[in-house]
Amino acid sequence: MARPGPGIDIVVVTETWLNSEVEPTFGKICGYTHWTRKDRQERAGGGVAVCFKEGLQSQLLDVVTPPEMEAMFFRVVLADRSALLICAMYRPPRQGPASLHYLSEKLDDLLILHRCSHVLVVGDLNHHLEQQAYENLLDVQGLIDHVTFPTHERGGTLDPVISDLQEDTLCCHQLGPVGSSDHHAVLTKVNVGVARDEATTRTIWMWDKADWLSLRRDLQQTSWTTLLQGGSESMARAFTSHLLALQNRHVPHRNYTTRPKDQPWFGYRCRAAAEEKYSAWIQYKRNPTQYSKSQHRAACRRMVATCKWAMNSVIPFVYLASVSV
Repeated sequence: MARPGPGIDIVVVTETWLNSEVEPTFGKICGYTHWTRKDRQERAGGGVAVCFKEGLQSQLLDVVTPPEMEAMFFRVVLADRSALLICAMYRPPRQGPASLHYLSEKLDDLLILHRCSHVLVVGDLNHHLEQQAYENLLDVQGLIDHVTFPTHERGGTLDPVISDLQEDTLCCHQLGPVGSSDHHAVLTKVNVGVARDEATTRTIWMWDKADWLSLRRDLQQTSWTTLLQGGSESMARAFTSHLLALQNRHVPHRNYTTRPKDQPWFGYRCRAAAEEKYSAWIQYKRNPTQYSKSQHRAACRRMVATCKWAMNSVIPFVYLASVSV
């Protein structure tokens, strides 16, 4: 399985043709969860698989569907703590309208039961063969099909992306076919932020303050013949460890913790500006001079400017790629 493009949060694949003989770890993509699969049980073909970028708060829902329905339902927590109901589904051409009728009748109940504010249905529905049932689903649930381009090499639109989100919050793009598939992949950009798992910590490297002269001196003084011994794997590990140790020694750095309740745009620069503002306020309280007052006001202005920059620079999107293979 090829790695999806950068920024993809959710990957949906239909017509996987997988079965119980295929290991659950098959096709694991680095940086993403294992595939959650619904394989066809009694005959070859069909199947649905979904994976998520690691860190997204997603949950496979226990939904009882008709036996012939090849679909899975997920609850994805958004940045504002609401949730999005995602249905990944494959409807074979000769199956009939039963699965579409199920969605028409049950989506409202599923939204309420699982406390979701919006719904997104993706996959290969072959809905051109059951147009009346499909249009009834859109009308009854107030859904919009956001795909306005062919998704099949013969010109058909078989892979819709339907939701109750406003049209200006969701945009679909046609990608190329995947492997030998005669379907085009669909990239969906949803203008809603997703919540990540509990607080995560990363290292911020201040490269503009690095002591490059000392780093260069240590590199020149390194005994490479002593360091790089053994096979290629051993030498690669030793080389990498040595460079990381020098980086840690000569490049100023600090750990930055992203808190679950932080706004999606509130990153390292905002946190640093907030800490500077708080420090200036403490100084002003301890020593209420005109100078400390002006320093506090200047820190407040920098905090406001930094947050405005961050809000204008970072737009919370969910990127979902879907394809029938």
